[in-house]
Amino acid sequence: MTDDEYDALITKLGKLNDERQQLEDYDYPSAMAKGYSGRGLSLQEIKDKLAALNDQISQLEAKRDSQE
Repeated sequence: MTDDEYDALITKLGKLNDERQQLEDYDYPSAMAKGYSGRGLSLQEIKDKLAALNDQISQLEAKRDSQE
């Protein structure tokens, strides 16, 4: 992996972690209280997005760790 590819991987990992943080800190609690988030997502949609994000993050972390 080149330095540019590694930098792109780290940037993508950061964006995915930011999205997960947004879902966990704001959307999930809002959906628990009101049945939907501020972005209009249902609780199930949020859970599905979190599961998908966690999978993507795990894959990228494994890729990153194999390069270190």
